[in-house]
Amino acid sequence: MFKKLHWIFYVSSRFSKMGTKSRSSVTFFLAALCITIGVMALIVTLSVMNGFQIGYIDSILELDSFHLRAEKTTDANKAELEKIPGIKAVIPFYETQALAICDNSSPRGLFLHAVPENICEMDKGFAEEMVMYSGTFDLKDENSIVLGADLAYLLDAGVGDEISLVAISGTSETDLFSADRVFTVTGLFMSDYNKINASMAFVSSKNAKRLFGERTSPILGIKLDNRDRDLKMLKLLKEKFPQSEIFSWRDYNRAFFSVLQVEKNTVFLIVMLIFIVVAVNIYHSLCRIIYERRE
Repeated sequence: MFKKLHWIFYVSSRFSKMGTKSRSSVTFFLAALCITIGVMALIVTLSVMNGFQIGYIDSILELDSFHLRAEKTTDANKAELEKIPGIKAVIPFYETQALAICDNSSPRGLFLHAVPENICEMDKGFAEEMVMYSGTFDLKDENSIVLGADLAYLLDAGVGDEISLVAISGTSETDLFSADRVFTVTGLFMSDYNKINASMAFVSSKNAKRLFGERTSPILGIKLDNRDRDLKMLKLLKEKFPQSEIFSWRDYNRAFFSVLQVEKNTVFLIVMLIFIVVAVNIYHSLCRIIYERRE
């Protein structure tokens, strides 16, 4: 067996070795160089794209959509959810759209989230993605608000400034326009997703009834130990809580994640076409080299 393998490697090495003065040696060197550059380009491109996408996805899931969202729930549902294996945090929150203004700046639209003041202790993923650019994430005061850094720039607001929510959406009992919704900025945050930085603000859930109306019910944001097992957990929760409306992060952000997937597939296809062209050229070049060596 060893003699057979030795003969195979001997013949292969004889056919693959090129003299330094041979015309084929240049072809062999260029082919190897092209393969090396192509592989490096593929790895770098996919790595950069995956890095950007993971940053976007982490920011969206941890700060905005959560892994699962349960609507039309009760406090009893929250207690039951916390006991289910695989769920690491259940955060009650409120969300709506609002129009904000600071001093004489132009009004800006934003997505307003009312969350528990101790959310950073309840949800470690939220705390990791909530990188403070200035000030602190302090919602102990009912009139405190934390803004995205880009949103604060558009509003020309900083830590300590007051902003007014001049218009806010809610139930029929919510006053759409009001002059008494004045909040003090306690912190500015940054995330890996610019849209969140430019459009999101957080207030304490103590303001929920006053801002959104007495009949407004909270949404339960569910964080899992493994976000990729969301479909399995979604099926379980729908069977356990048929009266609730439960959504996965895949459904809630379907349009955005579909665009990212199409972009990645397109880049991968283009790079693969380049490899196919290079492979065909290498194949014919090696066939010619072997024929010449055999002659």
